[in-house]
Amino acid sequence: MKKFLLYGCLAAIVLLVYAVYTSKDEREQILKEIDAPPSSAVVRGDMGEIEDVSTPFARRRVVNVTMPNRTGNDYLEKEIRFALQSVYNTYPDVNAIMVRLFIKGENTVIAQGVFAPYGSWSNADQNVSRDKYKVKIILPQ
Repeated sequence: MKKFLLYGCLAAIVLLVYAVYTSKDEREQILKEIDAPPSSAVVRGDMGEIEDVSTPFARRRVVNVTMPNRTGNDYLEKEIRFALQSVYNTYPDVNAIMVRLFIKGENTVIAQGVFAPYGSWSNADQNVSRDKYKVKIILPQ
């Protein structure tokens, strides 16, 4: 009986260690896909409250970022990637993240980014493996 208990405990420890390292590798893969710049490289728009817009099939989050003024597309992309990473760091089990950028005083979305399976908000599902997650960014022409 003691051997059985000992082997059971050892098996549980091995599984726990495997899960921790697997999730660490998965997290590193996701952060590599998001490819966020360091905070010093972004304009630092005002990030609003992270909204939970989940469905029964997917955990989804949306955040609006208000930029102080118009900037070039390269800065907008950095801002989106930075916000995507910020939301992911807060909600690592999320199935989709959407970041919408606005200019202060305006009500029109000027740029948008999505982190979801295949880069598509509509593909968010709890059963899609993390290696299928991609970032898709839409910038002004």
